[in-house]
Amino acid sequence: MYVYMHEHISNSLPYNNSKFYWTKIGIWGNNSRYPNLKTLEKLMKENRHISEKNMIFKIDIEVSEWNSVIVIIY
Repeated sequence: MYVYMHEHISNSLPYNNSKFYWTKIGIWGNNSRYPNLKTLEKLMKENRHISEKNMIFKIDIEVSEWNSVIVIIY
């Protein structure tokens, strides 16, 4: 199993592993004017996960991520 991580605040992972993929990108509910924030759909397309069926999402929800979760539910 591979782990894809996106965090726009941290500068690196505290631990490296060959199965970890990390980018300095945050999740935003709608299109953002900030280059370091992307929608969950855009990240899934970029990582070629849009057709995956068995995935687990762990999202640290503060404010901007709520719109992403609402879009997934509906």
